[in-house]
Amino acid sequence: MEQLRVLVVESRDLVAARLKVQLEGLGHQVVAIARDGREAIATTRAWQPDLIVMSHRLPGLDGIDAARAIVNVRPVPVVLVADYAGAVLARRAREAGVLAHLRPGNEQQLRASITAARARFRELELLCGQARDLGEALATRKVVEQAKEVLIVRARLSEAQAFDHIREGSLTRSTSLGYVAGAI
Repeated sequence: MEQLRVLVVESRDLVAARLKVQLEGLGHQVVAIARDGREAIATTRAWQPDLIVMSHRLPGLDGIDAARAIVNVRPVPVVLVADYAGAVLARRAREAGVLAHLRPGNEQQLRASITAARARFRELELLCGQARDLGEALATRKVVEQAKEVLIVRARLSEAQAFDHIREGSLTRSTSLGYVAGAI
């Protein structure tokens, strides 16, 4: 895994320290630790991290609203740390531009969440290249996610294979990812 410059956003000192140790154990550089949502926004502007690992529960502006504000200005992969990711939280996070979520845990779970967030971020970058604005890209992303779910269940593909299938269809037909995903 390539070394990433990571911003950790966590109000609890012990949890922030544990995330920092885990991220550094994975070979990443923690460039800063922010304690709340507003500080996360300012720190993102100052440090321009490659990845943000952010707690859902933050004083003031929560992690989802902070992620939305950050992603709307400068797209960056965001992993949301939440004790419980119910359907409402997952939907809010997805609509805000969060690309993966994680329950506090071990390095292996953190590695998997980072890998998923970075893969989805690359997909979003491809969609943005085809879309006129971020709103259209996010709407297309929703259709692509649904098509990937269909391919995962019906064709028994991995998430990466499902996206590759959609991308290949787009290239073969010289059409957009959204069009191919919609057809699936």
